[in-house]
Amino acid sequence: MVRQSDNNNREKQVLSGSLMQVELLAGQALSAAHLRVWSDIVDNNPELDSPFFRPEFTQLMSQLRNRVEVAIIRNAYQIVGFFPFRRVSPVVGQSVGGRLSGAEGIICREGIEVSLEELLDRIQLSSWDFEQVPANQSQFAPYAFSETMSHYIDLSEGYETYCDRKKDSGSKRIIKLNSLARKLEREQGPVEFQFHDDRLETLDKLIELKSQQFHDTHHTDVFNFDWTRNLLLDLQETDHPKLRGRLSTLSVGGQPIAISYALQSQHVLHGWFTTFDPNYSRYSPGSILILKIAEAAGEAGITRFDLGPGEQLFKQTLKSGSTFVCGGSLSNDPMRRWIKWGLHETKEWISHSPARFTLDVLRPIKGWFDMK
Repeated sequence: MVRQSDNNNREKQVLSGSLMQVELLAGQALSAAHLRVWSDIVDNNPELDSPFFRPEFTQLMSQLRNRVEVAIIRNAYQIVGFFPFRRVSPVVGQSVGGRLSGAEGIICREGIEVSLEELLDRIQLSSWDFEQVPANQSQFAPYAFSETMSHYIDLSEGYETYCDRKKDSGSKRIIKLNSLARKLEREQGPVEFQFHDDRLETLDKLIELKSQQFHDTHHTDVFNFDWTRNLLLDLQETDHPKLRGRLSTLSVGGQPIAISYALQSQHVLHGWFTTFDPNYSRYSPGSILILKIAEAAGEAGITRFDLGPGEQLFKQTLKSGSTFVCGGSLSNDPMRRWIKWGLHETKEWISHSPARFTLDVLRPIKGWFDMK
């Protein structure tokens, strides 16, 4: 069956039944031809410009983690889409990067959607859990439990235009950060910015500072797992034109005081991990670094700097705008969906109740299972 879906005022062809063929392969079994088609799909669909939708990301994840699979979707024997996932149990899946995925969903040619519940049946999953599916993949909306804002800096017309628009909106944050940067240099000595710092010791410093932050905030330390460090290291060392890691630093006296690791596709930079030395917090070094990254990214041809969801000050004050992302569980079992929704609502209630300290105990346990 083929029906039409109205999404963002555009008609989409929705595939199901005999017109949708699905082939399931291990992530490492994708051929060069598969990767070329995948790359062509994301290159020609602006809704898939996030680096997390690149075939190279799934390819790398399949080398670092087990049970990574890809559903290849065809219409009349022509490949029209890919659905990468990791099978965390025989019938439950998640995105290939788990909690490290800054964007999740299905990769389809522009104008194509698939029957999601039928796809689950074809790949023998009862559910696929997600946290950051872009709202433009509206076929996931019936399975979403939550919706949040993901923030970005618009560099499509250059860094100066971005700054002018922030000023015109009444924001004085950029002026304040430039003043703090000058104060930092006066009081602490010469300040150096590197858009790409390839030193291994810098990556180790990022991991050290971020791990301490995870510990202090009772979150799972994602760097307790070997594959996460190897992922960042492999991406940092590659010079692939369409997917690479970018480690940026703000240093005083040769020592980094703020470090940010971002994932970069051809025209999009996605901020992944940002941290700073708390001894310099009065200068807002993390925010200064983000601003300098935005300037360098604009000069390098980046059109959007994704900051991700969150209430951090630098995101709220430096963003150009926000888009919706949703979290939930894709399932063709109404009872399973109801249970998952109930667990989500219970967690939300606890987080706003006097019993919220229990989440500090339970959160790292769940995170460990998600990451292992």
